Amino acid sequence: MKTLAISPRAAAGGAETLLLQTVKGLARPFDPWHVVFFEAGPVEAELRGCAGVTTEVLDAGRLRDIGRFLRTVRQLRHRLLAGGFKRAVAWMPKAHLYLAPAAWGIDIDVRWWQHGIPRPPSWIDRLATWLPASAILCPSRVAAEAQERLGGAPVRVVPPGLSGPHADSEAARKLRRELLSDGQVLALTVSRIQPSKGLHVLVECAQLLASQLPGLVWAIAGGARPEDESYHRSLVSAVLAPGSPRVIWLGERQDVPELLSAADLLVHPSLGESFGLAVLEAMAAGLAVVSTDCGGTRDLVIDGVTGRLVPVNDAPGLAKAIAEVVADPNLRHRMGQAGRTLQQQRFGPEAFLNAAVRALMDDPTSVQTRDP
Repeated sequence: MKTLAISPRAAAGGAETLLLQTVKGLARPFDPWHVVFFEAGPVEAELRGCAGVTTEVLDAGRLRDIGRFLRTVRQLRHRLLAGGFKRAVAWMPKAHLYLAPAAWGIDIDVRWWQHGIPRPPSWIDRLATWLPASAILCPSRVAAEAQERLGGAPVRVVPPGLSGPHADSEAARKLRRELLSDGQVLALTVSRIQPSKGLHVLVECAQLLASQLPGLVWAIAGGARPEDESYHRSLVSAVLAPGSPRVIWLGERQDVPELLSAADLLVHPSLGESFGLAVLEAMAAGLAVVSTDCGGTRDLVIDGVTGRLVPVNDAPGLAKAIAEVVADPNLRHRMGQAGRTLQQQRFGPEAFLNAAVRALMDDPTSVQTRDP
């Protein structure tokens, strides 16, 4: 069955990583996927040339540009009619605003992914829910519950999954030598730099622990979009004063598996997360996780077993949990091993692809919408 997928973004992120996994895992020469992006980027480049996959980039512009919106809808409708597609998947609510009118009146199964938590819902979430679809796919129970409150098509939960990180052990050891001195502990955060990721809470937490844990080094891997550069600068300036904690801004990285291998724990301070792929990657690497209870992370982090869960936007609470984990290497090890076991048992690549196949192909009205 030929499938057309639409993604507004091609930059590396959690939703885009799942797109890569899904298309690479399901596309075959006899079951091809054509993926339309609204921007060029590394995800489009990686998919381009994969067996059973074709890609293209359409300049959709902004939604408020009505002329360009209508042109993009016409282009998509032409692809659907000329390509003989039987299934179409919008990878985000915004993509469904284009796909639904493009597929109007065509005999094609249309589904879309809600990768966020629509709480409160944006006008894009509301409009995407109102538009016709046979199913809406969500990565966690929290996201599904919020989406169901909006009504619309049946909701399916498809928990992400991944294989363990394939880290270069020598490169990881080299990174640790570069980042740390003997006896220091590395707290890693892997996150795009934007307010919703709670990095201002992380900086406040680091300041609270600066005198208590002088050997604790903080490393943040991730970049900022142009609209978030001022936020990024404010974070950097906050830890420049004498006596501030040591915070290393690593920027965008291609060696995240090695960084995870070099770190002692992952800190995830997000204010809202539909799932938390960075948390799952850390668990696969055997790291203890200290995370905010920001939505989808509660499906991953078992408090006191695989890590610690603390309230959102609570710097003192986050600092207390981090201090507890940093002070006890045996506790870190036990949490890391428990997290890796949970990831392997429930969130592996095979489980994800099997769930994705069911969610994309099954009759959504004939199956339950939640995990048991």
